[in-house]
Amino acid sequence: MPKSIASASVIAVAALAAAGAFDIVAEAWWRAQIVADSHGDPRVIARMLLNTAPPVAGVCANASDAPPTDYDRLMAAISVAESFAHSRVDKLAEDTVVRLAVLVGAPVPDLSIGAGEIRISTAQRALLASREPEWAAAQGELALWLLEPCRNHRIGVRVLKWIAGQQGLAGRPLDHATIVALAAAYNGQAIARDPAHLLANATYNEVVYNLYYDLAFRELAASQPPNKSGGSASAAGTR
Repeated sequence: MPKSIASASVIAVAALAAAGAFDIVAEAWWRAQIVADSHGDPRVIARMLLNTAPPVAGVCANASDAPPTDYDRLMAAISVAESFAHSRVDKLAEDTVVRLAVLVGAPVPDLSIGAGEIRISTAQRALLASREPEWAAAQGELALWLLEPCRNHRIGVRVLKWIAGQQGLAGRPLDHATIVALAAAYNGQAIARDPAHLLANATYNEVVYNLYYDLAFRELAASQPPNKSGGSASAAGTR
């Protein structure tokens, strides 16, 4: 290899490494800034996250010509919360491991992957329970589906409905108690004994709840006819 090409390759690798390091630092700073600015208030965290990580509920609803359902909103809220809980580096590592395993025909590790951090085995059980032929897939194909944002969202909706059935919550309105219960079960929260884990679990659940209602509020506000000043009519008082 000519020295000029070798030098260029080294420079390119170094540049990529530097960009990656900068991205890691910037993302860590972003998380720390949200925690500091919100003072740990789940309502503030939810609003800040929605401004930086737009959800996919409207784009990835179960039917392209149908409005998002309550479970679409809840899954979108969970995906936004997971974007805060898991770094892009973590997601890239999971993505790479899954794709390599599928490529070489090796067993795919049972990881939580994709926008909603859905565990592959959980997705398998939920899709089997849904009895929808179009969602029947081998483990490798399912893992690749979970790496696609919209398929991850749609599978996540089915996972939430499956959890609701398992928890005796099917058919119940998504009020505070139901959302917190579904978020905790989805997140795989074991019974925490120390204050730090108790606080982390409670914060996650409340952030998901507030994200869900912020999404519903925004949809309602967007659906209102314009007022005389050119904006949407107020949707205040919907909570």
